[in-house]
Formats: sequence, C-alpha cells, structure tokens
Amino acid sequence: MGACVLCGKSAGLLHSLHKNCYQQYQSETDLLVDVLVTRLNSLPIEQLTKEIHQQVEALSFVSEARSRTLVRSLEKFAEAHLQSKQGMQKYADTWPALLTHLQPDESLFIDPAFIARQQNFTALSALARGELPVCNVGENATILRDKESLWWRFDDASIYHLSAPTKEKKWSVASQLMNNMLPKKQKQDVCVADAKWMLSVTNQRLLFMSDEEDLSIGYQDVYSVTPFDGGIKLQQKQEQAMPQLIRCEDERLLFLLIRYAQAT
Repeated sequence: MGACVLCGKSAGLLHSLHKNCYQQYQSETDLLVDVLVTRLNSLPIEQLTKEIHQQVEALSFVSEARSRTLVRSLEKFAEAHLQSKQGMQKYADTWPALLTHLQPDESLFIDPAFIARQQNFTALSALARGELPVCNVGENATILRDKESLWWRFDDASIYHLSAPTKEKKWSVASQLMNNMLPKKQKQDVCVADAKWMLSVTNQRLLFMSDEEDLSIGYQDVYSVTPFDGGIKLQQKQEQAMPQLIRCEDERLLFLLIRYAQAT
C-alpha cells in the first residue's frame, strides 16, 4: 500500500496521492498567494512572516509537504506579480525582506537559484526605473582601467559559442521533397563551455576572468543582446564573430545592466 506524499496516510494500492489532498494543496497555495498580494505591503514583515508560518503549520500534511506548499506559493507569486516593471517597483523592498524572514527550504524550489535571484530584486527594480543599482561587491574587487567603475559582479558565469547546425546533404527525391516541406528556421547548436568565469560588469565593458585568462567585451563592440535559453545571446560587431550564449546567476540582471550601459 502506498502512502500519500502529502498527508502520509495510506493512499491505496499503487497510489501515492489522495485527490482531496492534492486539491487542498492547490487551494492552499492560492490562498497564500492571495495573502502575499493583499498584505505584503501593508503589514510589518515580522507579523506577515508569523501569519504565513501559522497558516502553513496548520495544514494536515507531513513536514516536507508543508514546506513544498510554502515554496510553491512563493514561486506562483513571483511568476504572477514580479515579472513586470510595475511589480518590481511595487515590491522592491518588501519581497526580499520577506524571503529573508521566511527562510524557505531552497532545495525544494524548481529553480535552485530562486532565492539568490530574488535577492537581486532591488537591483532589478532600480534598473527598471532607469537607475544604476548599488554594486554587490567592493570597488577593489576587480582591477579596473582609468575612469572605469564596477557596477556588478557575477561569481559563476559561463560562455557558450553558438553555431548553426550542419546538415548532411541527401540526394534522393523523397529526401528533397521532405527538406522542402520542413520549416526553414533552424535552432542553433550550443558548444559546451570550456571554462568557468567570474564576470565583472563595469561602465566600459564585460570583463570575464578565470585562472587561465581574462576576456573583455566592450559595449561599443556589442551589436545585439537578447534573452536566450536560460541566459543572454550576445552578438559582437566583428564580421566573423559567432554569437555567444552567456549564463550566470541571474541573466535578467545581466541583460538589464548591458541595456543600461548601451543607453548611457
């Protein structure tokens, strides 16, 4: 007999979830989202934290399922209310403070870097207003050029080189007909990154540093930058330059910092 993953009680042969438990899980996450929407900016953070913990602890679930309910409600709130410029500005101060007080289990989030990314929320909000955020590290953390200032540092960045996939030519009549029917748009192959970098974003360039070498990309050399596949796709102006996929702890913040640099 299988046990229900939510309440821990017997769920019957070959079953691991009660239908009513799952319905309760769904409704409770929605209720917690409603609490965040209505009270995040109106109650002191300590009081709101206490109320949320009490609501979660009152659930007739096992301990891990209660934690998952809290985590899912935080994810749903972020998905629904923190993606727009207005949402960033509205909850810029209270949202990071609430996460610090709630201390949810980070291992239960779909995105393992969820908490770290949300802690950058104040910086994202500043950039959405057209303002430069306060740097997350000291100015002496990176060796800078003359008149260069450090804006932000990402400690775990990767560079991937993008290239169009190669296709073997097929000469049969059937294959020619099939190729003509296929959509012309092709995805790009991603070459595996060969190094881990520390990425410093300054007012002049993107500076990638590793144990072996440094790589610098000046903003004047950037032709385009777009969100792409869990990172940003950066195309330089050089004629032979291949597009690059850059991934780091928070690609949203990196994208907005580059756009800010291009606009100033």
